[in-house]
Amino acid sequence: MIDELDALITPKQTLLYNLFEWPCNSNSNLLVISIANTMDLPERLQSKITSRIGKERLVYEPYKADQIEMILESRLKDISIFEARSLNLVSKKVATVSGDIRRSLQITKRAVELQRDKYLAEKEVNPDAKVSKITVNDICTACDEMSNSKTVQVLKGLRKFEVLVVIALYLELKSSKQLKVLMDNV
Repeated sequence: MIDELDALITPKQTLLYNLFEWPCNSNSNLLVISIANTMDLPERLQSKITSRIGKERLVYEPYKADQIEMILESRLKDISIFEARSLNLVSKKVATVSGDIRRSLQITKRAVELQRDKYLAEKEVNPDAKVSKITVNDICTACDEMSNSKTVQVLKGLRKFEVLVVIALYLELKSSKQLKVLMDNV
């Protein structure tokens, strides 16, 4: 089983060719199951590799809000630090953007870190301070922080010409299917 197969794509794709060639050898009992986050992965591979992989795809749809909430509740069942509304908010926010459960776990983790920092700061002033539940406001703060990372701030601060260069670089990388490109081509 190969997870994150899309991360193994290289310009020559030799590794992928070898991985998918092994099951094709006579007397081979090897079965390769690959997992990728990229829907168009087979189309991005060289034809000699595509001919060795099956045509069958199992597509997992993004999680819906109620599914995300159920997963979060089951993962956090032993920890009663979240208000019910806060997990509901995380679920709805993530479902509307990507449906990626990892994103919801990142948000809840960041909210816990923020609450921990508040608690430690309060503990210095008041030794009897108690841990508060994570509220909707904590979730909103965590979401804002994650969507306003330094990378996002830098990209938002680019001028038009700089944005065009970044877009051109992205398009050149995508069209050439290379890890590196010449600036002349960009």
